Amino acid sequence: MQVEYTVPVDHQGDLLGDLNRRRGRITTVGEKNGGGSIHAEVPLGEMFGYANSIRSLSRGRAEHSMTPARFEQVPGGAAADVVAANR
Repeated sequence: MQVEYTVPVDHQGDLLGDLNRRRGRITTVGEKNGGGSIHAEVPLGEMFGYANSIRSLSRGRAEHSMTPARFEQVPGGAAADVVAANR
């Protein structure tokens, strides 16, 4: 998924760390409308329930959007977890 965040600069580091933990690939970090702007690609499986996480990390001050980017092969370890969960 392609995700875009507009977040106060003082919470930007927290969101970047959380995106990295979720196997996200940060594409750009910049400024937008007086705040921080983050663009990243994150696997959809890692994004379920993320609205609550981003609200908590930014104290309700971040905005985000998420759109489909492309399909990729699932990494070996993650594929084994998916197969085991669906048996």
